[in-house]
Amino acid sequence: MYLQHTLKQSLLWRSIYYFSLLCLNIAIARALGASESSTIFYLSNLFSLLVLIGGMSLENAFIYYTSNKTIATAKMIWFGLVWIICISLLTGAVAFIYFHFVEPIKLFQRDIIVLWAVIFTAGTLFINFYSGLFYATGDFKTPNIITAILNLLLAVIISLSVYFVTDTDILLSRYFYLFLIQGIIVFLVFILTKKQYWQPQLPSSKENTMLLHYATKALVANIVFFLVYRVDYWLIINKCSAADAGNYMQASRFAQLLWLIPQMLATAVFPRTAEGINETEIRNVIMRFARVFILIYVLISVLLVVAGNLLFTHLLGGSFNKVSVLMLLLMPGVIALSILCLLSAYFAGINKVAVNVKGAFAGLAAVIILSSLAWHYYTIYVAALISSVSYCVCFIYAFSIFSKQHKIVFKKLMIFSKADWQFIINFITNKS
Repeated sequence: MYLQHTLKQSLLWRSIYYFSLLCLNIAIARALGASESSTIFYLSNLFSLLVLIGGMSLENAFIYYTSNKTIATAKMIWFGLVWIICISLLTGAVAFIYFHFVEPIKLFQRDIIVLWAVIFTAGTLFINFYSGLFYATGDFKTPNIITAILNLLLAVIISLSVYFVTDTDILLSRYFYLFLIQGIIVFLVFILTKKQYWQPQLPSSKENTMLLHYATKALVANIVFFLVYRVDYWLIINKCSAADAGNYMQASRFAQLLWLIPQMLATAVFPRTAEGINETEIRNVIMRFARVFILIYVLISVLLVVAGNLLFTHLLGGSFNKVSVLMLLLMPGVIALSILCLLSAYFAGINKVAVNVKGAFAGLAAVIILSSLAWHYYTIYVAALISSVSYCVCFIYAFSIFSKQHKIVFKKLMIFSKADWQFIINFITNKS
């Protein structure tokens, strides 16, 4: 079955990439501790918003139009390169203004942070655009192997650096330069493996309109959803201590790791849905994986209750003693987002991005209303509860549309059957 083969490839190579990311995250946490590591996560969060806005979610349009062969891949390669150069320069100007007027800092620090913003933006856009083109052509191995190797290399460097490098800015610079190095290599490898694309060419005005129209719809959904699961970072930075912020951001990052498997599968669902393959097959795969995710995350919750605090303090250091409780509070949201990842990929693949947009707005409304009501009592634990509720709101809206379209009742998510076990066994053992 073609879909299952694609899902396995995505799962395998994305797993390797995310394992390397986990190793890098642990190296940073152990090197910097809870308080100082909150700085790198806060800046990454801020820069990610710039990437999201500047990138216009064009990688989604690239995957969509490459998968259904509407626009030549060569045109998107060069369009992406021009876009990255322009947006990176614009990001530098925006970052300079932000750190001069909105969040003023010392001149020396401002120049460094503006540089970090530019290289992070350029690198991440290179990775997003050209990994997306790799995925659209069915190649999940190449971009993930490149980025995984460099992640592991930096994790080793940071782990060794703590013994002879005391300047935090040096460690931060290495972290942000990593993205640019990864992105340029992914771009060059794609060009070198597609030699016919050395001849520069750009989309026609009609094709530009198609790209930007699709990307704009995806952008709105992505920005709103970004705010749903990242706006709490800004609230916590301004309301809580640096140590609490560091604990919360680590818990948030580990929660994100838990829904990486759904994201990996979604990476395969999107291009295959865009190709127009059997919707019944897609529906069955989504429902079966949804039931499996629920079971797995319930078991993980039990593990967190039994040994979560011991695990995180041993792994990250003693200052991260609140991560376990925060993870438990985030688990209902993790379950909701794990299923939502597949639903969002499905709706994007059938060009119904509006469903994702409306669901994201519903989740953002929940965050704003609940945070406002709880502001006087706002702590990292309250933030985690609000995040979980908002994720569930996003999921409930998307699933209500999906269930109406396919005549599925909600209780089917809770009924794990023998056929589901057989599906997973067949999936793992390569049986159709």
